[in-house]
Amino acid sequence: MVSFMNKIRLLFYIIIFSTTPSLVFGSNFEGTVWLTYEGDGGKKIIILEDDKTFTYFNIYNPSGNTHKVFGDNSDTWKIVDEKLVISYNDGFKICSIKVSNSAKMNGNCINKNGYVDQIEMQLIE
Repeated sequence: MVSFMNKIRLLFYIIIFSTTPSLVFGSNFEGTVWLTYEGDGGKKIIILEDDKTFTYFNIYNPSGNTHKVFGDNSDTWKIVDEKLVISYNDGFKICSIKVSNSAKMNGNCINKNGYVDQIEMQLIE
């Protein structure tokens, strides 16, 4: 679970990044904020941190933890072969999203139980 101060930090990021245009493509993903839609109906906000970790807020999660904020050193991201790879909980769930030249990207996620889901990410500008 994330501390109260990290929740405040997440709110600060959302306010700052939702009012400041971001140039992601052709540059780095560090510090960008994304709204994600998952095939199971899940919806969250993800902040890609400078240290290659990420923080996320579950707007809605059909399996629980709606309105909760998470993020620590076990939640990581990296760019591999023009794909954004997001790893939740030391690889319990891994998402591979094709990097495109737009503010929207699509991909797939799989968890350790073999459940596969689609994901769409939209840059919050």
